Amino acid sequence: MTTTGKRITISLSERGPVSLDTSEWPRIAWADDWSGSEHECQASETMMLCVRRRRDVVGVAMRTRDVVVYGERDRGAGGMPISYRGSSAGYLLTCDLGAEVPQAEIVRAIRRVAGVIGWTAGAAVCIADLPVEEI
Repeated sequence: MTTTGKRITISLSERGPVSLDTSEWPRIAWADDWSGSEHECQASETMMLCVRRRRDVVGVAMRTRDVVVYGERDRGAGGMPISYRGSSAGYLLTCDLGAEVPQAEIVRAIRRVAGVIGWTAGAAVCIADLPVEEI
């Protein structure tokens, strides 16, 4: 398989880190913010939440739509004390072949990640950015 996107490594909360190709795992929801300044370039902290869904993989009777939810809180360009340690969290949500991860499970994972990194306000923004679900 040829990869055309860049690879990123994501720290997960209940297993080791994973590396993925962003072209095979497009972003479906996002939230980011900063604190400590009116200007992002002077922020003391940055926060980010992201949801990526694996593109359909169709092969020999195989089709999957796994989801990864992750986030981090880290020092910004404005600086923090040398002892500052950011935080990160992430969850890989898998599904049975031919199925999709339920939206409610994605929402729970977003709230869990936001809780770990201490940015619960970002959860609402990220959840609102999810694709609209037809009912």
